[in-house]
Amino acid sequence: MRKLIILTVSALLSLHVFSQKGEVKRLSLPEAEAYALVHNKMLLNASLAIKEAEAAKWQAIAKGLPQVNATIDYNDYFNYEYDFSGLSGGMMSPIQDMLAPLYQDVGALMLMQGLQPTLPPNTDNEPSQGGTKMNPTSTFNLRATIGFSAAYIIGIQMSKLAVDMSKINFDKSQRDTKNQVRGMYYSILITQSTINLLTSSMDNMKKMHTHTENAVKAGIAEQTDADQLAIQVYSMQNTVNASRRNVEVMTNALRLLLGLPIETEIELTENLETLDISVNTLNLLGERFEMKNNYDYRLLKQNEALAKKQYQMSGWAYAPSIGAFYQYTNKILKPNFDMSPNNVAGVTLTMPLFSSGERLAKVRQTKFALQAAQNQTEILQDQLSAQEKQLRYNITSAYENYHIQKKNIELSQQVFDKVLQKYKLGYSSSLDVTNASMTLISTQNNYVSATYELINAQLELEKLLNK
Repeated sequence: MRKLIILTVSALLSLHVFSQKGEVKRLSLPEAEAYALVHNKMLLNASLAIKEAEAAKWQAIAKGLPQVNATIDYNDYFNYEYDFSGLSGGMMSPIQDMLAPLYQDVGALMLMQGLQPTLPPNTDNEPSQGGTKMNPTSTFNLRATIGFSAAYIIGIQMSKLAVDMSKINFDKSQRDTKNQVRGMYYSILITQSTINLLTSSMDNMKKMHTHTENAVKAGIAEQTDADQLAIQVYSMQNTVNASRRNVEVMTNALRLLLGLPIETEIELTENLETLDISVNTLNLLGERFEMKNNYDYRLLKQNEALAKKQYQMSGWAYAPSIGAFYQYTNKILKPNFDMSPNNVAGVTLTMPLFSSGERLAKVRQTKFALQAAQNQTEILQDQLSAQEKQLRYNITSAYENYHIQKKNIELSQQVFDKVLQKYKLGYSSSLDVTNASMTLISTQNNYVSATYELINAQLELEKLLNK
């Protein structure tokens, strides 16, 4: 029975592992982008940065709100006694006479007199020995404070700017993640398309190689012709194998972008024809560039606003600050002599007077930092304007080159097919087939490069336009 249970559990675990390994994630391009926005780990960190900035903002706000602290203490003096030798009898009376004007009420005088009961009587006008025992004390203290200054208000405004910057960074990270997913999706499709083209050509070459080998055996063709075709077949096979490995590498990169386990299989449900790169290009060329929507520009504007707040804060260092407190004290165990009040309140006004030029140097420093931030914003404006023109030029050139290479690959395929047909009929040599094959492979490579160039130009322009 025990063995049966173990075998059953093992079978279930094996089935579970097999089901995990066999899981296939089918994704279109929009689905891949949406999935990455939810599961990408870098985006999760960017969202945590927003929460961190929010917490820092409330920390800055809380510094100016009432602060309440409670303390409780206990003191034990281990039966220690005040030694009042020489202060008894006639010597104590002058002290009472000196303090009497300060304590007009009878209760205070009785409190002072309460120091004497432990002193033995002195009838012989001689110094007496005696003291007052110190009792244990325990105190409960509740203190509330509040402060206000111009720097506190500006500090809150700066913390809000930090929250806005973290949100802009998060939006920028989302856009970058989408662009990375899109670029990797396109790269996989392009490589798969290349594999299909090469495989089709390689299959034709294999057929021609088999035909030539048969012709050699029949004595109507030379072995050199068969060997040349075999070289072409091996070269194509090596290129196909390398392309398949590249697809696996890019698929692993896509898994990381999507936040998927490395063992998850991914199936792309779209192809280059359904995505229609040409239409996307024309749509992008029709988009207008708005500087205020660019994330880099928005971040620099926020940085400029932050530098301005720092400049204002340094100027407000000359302003006074005010604080107030209230304290409640209750002594649970009181000493024999206690004049401490239960309630205390106070107000503090701090006026900065002289700092040997420290505050002035701080103002100058923040002023220069503000000017540098403003200059950096202007520099970025010029760079983005120039970049827009360059990217539009790049995408236009890439678009034209893409269509030229697309036509060339169709023509090269037609030429290759005709040469093969002539070779079968004996009207062309194996050298002609080899040359046509090399031309086709070169044209295919040019087409792949043109497709990559067009997609990269699209992604760069989308990044600038914040699409």
